[in-house]
Amino acid sequence: MSDPADLNDRLLQAVLKAENGSQIMRAVANGDDQTEVMTENGLIPSLAKWLKDKGNALVDSAAALQDYAALRAYTGPLSIVRILKPGITGFFQHRTGDTTSADNNGTLIVDALGRRWKRQYEGAVYATWFELVGGVGVEESRHILSAIDALRETGGELVIQALDPRDPVYIDSPITIEVSNLTVRFRGELLQGPSAYVRAQGALQEIMRPGQTRQLKLRAPSTVDGAGRMVLPLEVGDGAFLLVGDRIVVRGENDVFGNPLDKQITTVIAISGDDVTCADEPDTTFYPTYPDSDWGPDLTTGTTIAISAFKPLTIDAKAGDITVDVGDTSIFTVGDLCYISDNRTEADFMAAMNPPVASTLRSLCNMEIATVVAKTASTLTFDRRLERSFPVEFGGGVAIMAPIRNTHLKADTVRWAAPQPNRRNAAFAINYGGRCSIELGLVDGKAGRIGAAARIGYSYDCHILNTRAIDAYRFESAEGYGLTLYYSTLCSIRNCFASGNRHNYLLQTTTLCEVVDNYSGDDYISGIDAHGANAVKTRISRNIVTRSINHSPGVTNGGGIRIGNTSHVIGDHDTLVEDNWISGYLGALHAAIDVSPSSRDTVARKNNIQDVQIAFRHYKVNTSNPNQHANRVEFSDNLVIRAVEPLDVENYDGNSYWDELILKRNTFRECGPIVVWDLPKLICKGNDVEDMAYVPGQHAFEFRGIGDLRMQGCSVDGAARGVIVTNCAKAALVRNWLGETVEGIPITDGGGNGQLILLDNDNGLPPTTLIDGGAFGAATTTAIDGGAFGDATGTIHDGGSF
Repeated sequence: MSDPADLNDRLLQAVLKAENGSQIMRAVANGDDQTEVMTENGLIPSLAKWLKDKGNALVDSAAALQDYAALRAYTGPLSIVRILKPGITGFFQHRTGDTTSADNNGTLIVDALGRRWKRQYEGAVYATWFELVGGVGVEESRHILSAIDALRETGGELVIQALDPRDPVYIDSPITIEVSNLTVRFRGELLQGPSAYVRAQGALQEIMRPGQTRQLKLRAPSTVDGAGRMVLPLEVGDGAFLLVGDRIVVRGENDVFGNPLDKQITTVIAISGDDVTCADEPDTTFYPTYPDSDWGPDLTTGTTIAISAFKPLTIDAKAGDITVDVGDTSIFTVGDLCYISDNRTEADFMAAMNPPVASTLRSLCNMEIATVVAKTASTLTFDRRLERSFPVEFGGGVAIMAPIRNTHLKADTVRWAAPQPNRRNAAFAINYGGRCSIELGLVDGKAGRIGAAARIGYSYDCHILNTRAIDAYRFESAEGYGLTLYYSTLCSIRNCFASGNRHNYLLQTTTLCEVVDNYSGDDYISGIDAHGANAVKTRISRNIVTRSINHSPGVTNGGGIRIGNTSHVIGDHDTLVEDNWISGYLGALHAAIDVSPSSRDTVARKNNIQDVQIAFRHYKVNTSNPNQHANRVEFSDNLVIRAVEPLDVENYDGNSYWDELILKRNTFRECGPIVVWDLPKLICKGNDVEDMAYVPGQHAFEFRGIGDLRMQGCSVDGAARGVIVTNCAKAALVRNWLGETVEGIPITDGGGNGQLILLDNDNGLPPTTLIDGGAFGAATTTAIDGGAFGDATGTIHDGGSF
């Protein structure tokens, strides 16, 4: 027979599987000494014979105590006791040998004799065990933090619900979670006060330099230099332990369990004695001490600065590399999750533009995350190829992450009791995570949310799923976001619903991230906003994006799906916008798809765009904005129905510039004219204009100021006229179907063209016939007769100089 103490554990587990312990007793009392006993609650281990002899007596003889206070005062001889008070009810067992575990007021109680009593349970831990009650105005963050701390070593599931399920759980202090393998589930309603948020967070792995005996500290509050960078005045002598290029973790005030309420990870770029200048702007002001803290002084003695495990690159890393050289890999282990970065901020990228542009945007923006799969003495091999370059010149290097792993935040309903004072506080967030998720049934922000509803930052393979975020409280700059991804790799937002936010979905400095299978409705500026700041390879697919009201009068840009941003001018690159359904953007300032000229290689394809003012726009910045320049943008295989302006594409004032637009195989049905102006190159192939409303003298296609125009395989149905070409250096219109215009005018030479080549456009007119648009410089009146279809064409026409 097994050890009696072990049998006690097994008996209690069996009892706890049933709502009424006596049902289990009756079920197993009829068994024998077989391997397992089947009960209505499942298989029970071989306890039958022992239960007959000992089980009922053991439970019946357990001391019945009212609450934890009674257990702490208990001095009796029994090894099992029962707590009866609703909410904390349960069995506790004393086991000898544990003399050090701390009383956590929920799953482990220490009595007056120093004995440790451990709650016996299977499955989830409940916050009510830690005396959470619930109700409006009853602040419960301490009880929740106690429950989380009890799971620090083991992980598991924590259920947070009021004693009366109809009551909310109210918090007005941060809930910070640094526990892996944990699921935190808020059932019922979570009511957040202005200072509240729920955040799961890891960090970077930390080291101590020779001679360093503690983490570094501040002698004065952090400041900001003239360029907006954070400056940390360290205690005398602490500056000697840091090196330029170090990645550091700055922790502000801690909660009662030592979790930082404010944490920032940054790079050292200058050291002057004990004053340290960091690469980016401060997230907050860090103080030497926090005398007004709500928590005990033993764990809030002040800001600490830790040095991260980091190795600088010895050879420049390039986009496409899978192996990098760090000189010495001794601190790395296969399986490490690594943060690859350099110390360039947005302002640094903008200063490198031609011409240079001054900026105050000091957030680090050149980073991505990957896993080490192999190493040599000097090189690391990652699980995927890098998407960016990391030059040695700019402090490129590799830091080891200490992520929170496999932790999941879930809630039924989240509301606010008062407005938030800090836009940086998302209702729920994961920072420095791996394989984590957020899932929120409803985040209703109209009573006070100015931060994001849910945010994932600095994370790898983390996801926002099945979340509903509606009606942010305020929409000033950088406030009132819905669901967001920042500085993360291989993360996603999926199967979510967001409506009534400044940007319903937002991504910034992401790598290989996705926004897929979501709904966006009635945004204030953008439905899905790929904000830029050096993001790469974002996929935006299979989303429904709608707007019934123009929410944002006075805001000059935005869109159903917006790629790039007029402030974050280093763009969102290699973005794919595919298979989305977009409708209802009827204001003249917000397009269905809006692509900033700061973003390279954007592809918008297979989208269905209906009932909008502008279907596809090149957002034109004004002369006060910095230069933006993209190489090419593609708009292909889209269905556009009832767009007043199918395209709003024009290079502007030399500072808002696309090199090339590719229009392929789009269908424009019941739309206004297709207009493109002032691009170096336009490829227009296989586009069909259907059922265009007749407006006298109006052309289906209007091209002006194109350096290299290539139009082939397009068709026109219903328009007054076909195509007008004006002031183009070189234009070739070949094999288009332009014969069904109402006014019988397929092609108009608008004048000022350098070389105009027309071939087999099936215009119903003799191939030498053109309409001369009059003089704009020298008018072009020469057409090429291509001969009969199928015949070789040997005629070459020199259009002369432009």
